[in-house]
Amino acid sequence: MKPKAQTLSQKFGFMDPDLATPQHDAIMMWLDEYVTNEVAAMTYGTLPDYKWELTGASEWARENFPRLIRENKVAIASTTPCFALTEKVWEWPVLDKGFTIGFVDMCVSYAPCEIDWRPIGKAFDAFAREHGGGSAAGFPFPYTIEQSQVLNYKQQRRFYEVKPSIPSLGEVVRQVRMYQTYTNRERYGEWWIVSPDTRFKEQLESQGIKFLAVPASI
Repeated sequence: MKPKAQTLSQKFGFMDPDLATPQHDAIMMWLDEYVTNEVAAMTYGTLPDYKWELTGASEWARENFPRLIRENKVAIASTTPCFALTEKVWEWPVLDKGFTIGFVDMCVSYAPCEIDWRPIGKAFDAFAREHGGGSAAGFPFPYTIEQSQVLNYKQQRRFYEVKPSIPSLGEVVRQVRMYQTYTNRERYGEWWIVSPDTRFKEQLESQGIKFLAVPASI
């Protein structure tokens, strides 16, 4: 007997039969550990894809500040963490006016670590003067290249959908699009498909849906 639809996503045909399988559980447990370790590893010395906006700064300051961070030449260590995990929820409910639209397999939120940038800016300003760069004329704000978000002001959120297999690319994209309709308030949210089935990775990423490959051993 076909199970009765209980959420809007199920009424649209997204029954998610993999949810009750051992492989889905195994991937979820792997993902739980993965996101915890990933956020802990986000330090200013290990993130290659960030740029810096220096308020009122010279071109010299813009070019040299990231390097000096990595080389520990200013008052912030390369091992300083960028983010802290603030939320990790399995089966996160997507709601609309009291109605349950569906459940995202995992929702992860991480917020920038609190850092007082004022002494860092002063230290860099002094370094710039000493090495012929002039005054930094302000203090630094970190941005990510991909989303141009100020790291020390914006909370980030990621939504993960676990798929032990992907029989239909179109169905996966449609499911994500439906959830995005009801989570558009999550301005800084990213959507991820987590699967050992990598056949559609390129197509998903071309649609703005990130892909995380699960190790074959899971």
